[in-house]
Amino acid sequence: MIVIFLAGSVYYGLKSPNTNDAGVTAVESLSANSNTGIADEGDKIIKIISTLNTIKLNTSFFQEEAFLSLKDLSVHLVEGSMGKSNPFANY
Repeated sequence: MIVIFLAGSVYYGLKSPNTNDAGVTAVESLSANSNTGIADEGDKIIKIISTLNTIKLNTSFFQEEAFLSLKDLSVHLVEGSMGKSNPFANY
């Protein structure tokens, strides 16, 4: 989940703020100039991947006292009796 969030953040951070496209121009550019469109998209992907590779996550908070003092408050569900086998049948 964190990786997806970071990838989305990097994508929107690198995207030009003056564009008003909804992904349509990328399709148009690929169909008009298939060779340069693909190369441009490939360059964008490489740029995003290289940016993602430079991200360093600080995981030291897992060792901090505040994090270690957290309590597990999850609720364990007890398996009970099931309802009718056919919920649309008459009583």
